Amino acid sequence: MTRPVADGQTVAVLHAANRFEAVAAAAMDGEPHADALAALVAGTRAAGPEFAGRVADALAVMIAWIEEDDARRFAPKTAVLRDAAARLRA
Repeated sequence: MTRPVADGQTVAVLHAANRFEAVAAAAMDGEPHADALAALVAGTRAAGPEFAGRVADALAVMIAWIEEDDARRFAPKTAVLRDAAARLRA
């Protein structure tokens, strides 16, 4: 079996998506998240529209996986992720 190799940008996209997930998890726990989310969006968009779009796509996949598990329980988390994806695509 061969192991897939991720290029540097793919790794960066996944890393960025993971950072958004951490902010969303904190929001789900009731922690303030607006400033952290705004900073992540700004930093991600600064990397360029293609990169921001790829991160938004990764967030969409993440949202789908989360909702397969328990959409109602994780609704606050997916709401933050949806907001982030929309801002990245704006």
